[in-house]
Amino acid sequence: MRQNADMVIRFVLNKLEGGGKIVNRKSDPGGLTKWGFSQKWNPDIDVRTLDEEGAVKRAIERYWIPAGSDEVAWPWDAIAFDCAFNFGLDDLGAINKTAPECWQDALLMRMVRHMTKSGANTFPLLLRCLRLYNWIKTQKP
Repeated sequence: MRQNADMVIRFVLNKLEGGGKIVNRKSDPGGLTKWGFSQKWNPDIDVRTLDEEGAVKRAIERYWIPAGSDEVAWPWDAIAFDCAFNFGLDDLGAINKTAPECWQDALLMRMVRHMTKSGANTFPLLLRCLRLYNWIKTQKP
């Protein structure tokens, strides 16, 4: 739901994506990244100069709305957004269809998907799902 967008997006950008720190890991296929936006996949913006407000605005436009997060209740909005932001909109179908009445099961299925598709990068992705789960459990939107 849109009233949760700012809270969810800022959590993902700051806690799961590293915030405003510029990162350029050889193991990351996106290359130079800030606020979770990689220069490779976002050639239309200068990632180095991207500020938090600009990142939030782009996250709403490019991921929150296309993921359908405005149309689903808490915590499905957070799960749909994070899935879209982390792996792209293509992964949403598999996540949302696996356990429509149980968000915990959706996160578990996402972890299974990471383990079968991500090879050596599995641990950080599993940790991301666990951090999202723990955060959701502490929120009262």
